[in-house]
Amino acid sequence: MSEAISPFEMIQQGFREANTALHRINERLENEARRIAHVIHDDTGPLLVSVDLSFMGAERDLSPSAREQLAKVRTQLNTLQDHLRDLSHELRPTVLDDLGLVPALRFWPRESRSEAV
Repeated sequence: MSEAISPFEMIQQGFREANTALHRINERLENEARRIAHVIHDDTGPLLVSVDLSFMGAERDLSPSAREQLAKVRTQLNTLQDHLRDLSHELRPTVLDDLGLVPALRFWPRESRSEAV
């Protein structure tokens, strides 16, 4: 003979199922953040370095005024590279995967912590 599930047991089961579903969603979000961070870091970083090196090679054949303009472009390119690196680390700090949560929180810059709160 099967016993009826009490309302408390039904609620408890519902919480367990919701918790499991939320855990799965969180894992998917974490995996996607990791994937995006790696694409930004691993794909765009080397490409930007390659473009910068190409600019360095082109500088030799330019007039002084054109070199000055190209230097401004290279400065902007370096700023973009810095922003993309920061973004990839904010999305998924590599220290989180390498060392765990506590070291990642210690590594996280204080300015970012105050903005996040």
